[in-house]
Amino acid sequence: RGLLPGRYELSVTSDEPAPELPVVVELPAGRDLDDVRIELLASGSIVGRVVDESGVPQPGVDVSAKPLGKWGGGGGTRSDDEGHFVLEHLRIGEVRVRAGMGWDDMRAPGTSDDDVQGELVKVEAGKQVEVELVIESRNGVIRGRVLDEQGAPVDDAFISAERMPESATASASVSRLMVRWAGFGRETPILSEVDGSFTIEQLSAGRYVVRAHRRGGGEALLEGVELGSTIELTIAATGSLGGRLVVPGGEPPERFSIAVEDAKQGISERDQFFRTQGQWQLGELPAGSYRVTASGMAGTASIEVELGAGERRDDLELELEPLVTLREAPTMRMVPGD
Repeated sequence: RGLLPGRYELSVTSDEPAPELPVVVELPAGRDLDDVRIELLASGSIVGRVVDESGVPQPGVDVSAKPLGKWGGGGGTRSDDEGHFVLEHLRIGEVRVRAGMGWDDMRAPGTSDDDVQGELVKVEAGKQVEVELVIESRNGVIRGRVLDEQGAPVDDAFISAERMPESATASASVSRLMVRWAGFGRETPILSEVDGSFTIEQLSAGRYVVRAHRRGGGEALLEGVELGSTIELTIAATGSLGGRLVVPGGEPPERFSIAVEDAKQGISERDQFFRTQGQWQLGELPAGSYRVTASGMAGTASIEVELGAGERRDDLELELEPLVTLREAPTMRMVPGD
């Protein structure tokens, strides 16, 4: 309602697969259109089961189906206690069905990170197709304890583990970044016991990066942990970065943001500041090499900073570099005889 005359593209979102291209209609002046027809595509479904190489059902596994060479028309679900799953409202044609945990594909037995995972399935209109996904066994265990900087046990610390990629093309910082995102679309981190002990179960083959962090800040990170290991994670004291934002010949911006990043460790933090006279501070930061970036309407600035364990740096000064304006020069046309 309330549309001006003209040409419009109409798209639809539905449980059933929608057309890839929008429907184009012409709305004339002074007249409504009430006969627009948008036809959804035919669909089918897939039922199946996730098991390991021994045939043991795998519950709680993320299962997804993606059409080959097309956008949309896929689906996702999670296997039940018996490993069963159902994917409905799928676009007809070939799809790849994958088993995963969070954002990671779970490998089939005998495969590597560089192999394409999942099964190709042909979805047919109005029919139900069956598939079985076989993944590596998840019977690995890592045990350990969490201690603070004085060597005392830390209870209620959050523990996460991420399998380190074995692909030659994988970045060394990927595992550190992903383990810090545990709990955001991934399995919920476990908690350490009163004596600081913890047990991480249902791990597939590989080496892991294990992280412990606690409320109020502070973390410990250990890479290359083998299955069956018993490890000790010591949470170091956190530090802070802070200082002042200045504008040459002017007042600090009323509103600005500060971002700190340690790309090697996979650490990235950001905060907004309003009417602080240019003062800023970011706390609960582990030791590292940080790039600090400020941005506001008056410009941007960045510096490199080293932060030690428990160190407090409140003397950082960021001088904004003013923004410039680009304008297109008028085009000059030469006329013969001029």
